[in-house]
Amino acid sequence: MITPLTIAVETEAEADAEEAAMWHERKKQNWGVEDGLTIRRVVELPEQYGRVYGQLRRAPVHRFRYGVFFRFLNHQVRVVAILHNRRNPKAWMKRR
Repeated sequence: MITPLTIAVETEAEADAEEAAMWHERKKQNWGVEDGLTIRRVVELPEQYGRVYGQLRRAPVHRFRYGVFFRFLNHQVRVVAILHNRRNPKAWMKRR
């Protein structure tokens, strides 16, 4: 029997997504769809994304220069950040 994955999105990551959505909404871009598709891909096959720092992995958000930063441990995907690729890496490295 396959154990289903659970997903948890940290409060900071939710705030990141809201900030990006507001910015892209002003530009008339479809951020919410791409963000949601990226999260779905992460949950479907989290191990396809390489580690970027310790246990932290990064999934690119297609059509946008953002990454979904997450950990995959014990059948749980924990999203810790959703940030623009040009942001200082310390912004996501310090999130536990």
